[in-house]
Amino acid sequence: MTAGVRGRHCGLAMWLIRIFLQAAYALHQSWGVAFFDRFASAPVMRTNALYLHLVCNSIVFVLMHVQLLWSGKPGIKTAHAWLGRATLLFLTLGTVAALYLASEHDTVQSYGGVWAEWGFYSMSLQACLGVLCAVPVEATQVSPYPR
Repeated sequence: MTAGVRGRHCGLAMWLIRIFLQAAYALHQSWGVAFFDRFASAPVMRTNALYLHLVCNSIVFVLMHVQLLWSGKPGIKTAHAWLGRATLLFLTLGTVAALYLASEHDTVQSYGGVWAEWGFYSMSLQACLGVLCAVPVEATQVSPYPR
């Protein structure tokens, strides 16, 4: 691919992104300011919920990858199960904190109002249901661990 063709594709992509942002979310610049204002002089509960959400979901991100890397290795079936339980606990805590934060989104018009609030509820529900679908391990299911 020549530099000219690559440049045209990049220019087209940037044009489409610019059109999408203008049409879809006109308040994008004020969102960052509203986020800062919301936490700069926030009540202690809101600030703690933000920190809980950030810490717990960061831990979940790391533990999830550790668990995926170790799955199927012989001799660590119990550790794998406990790591999964810990991941689920941190996911639950982080999601509950996120739901508390999302419950206030309808008052901040820069976030998108009630649409943003229900969008976050939907995202939290999908995250939890996706994990809960993988939790029950019955004896009839095939185990990734050698017997």
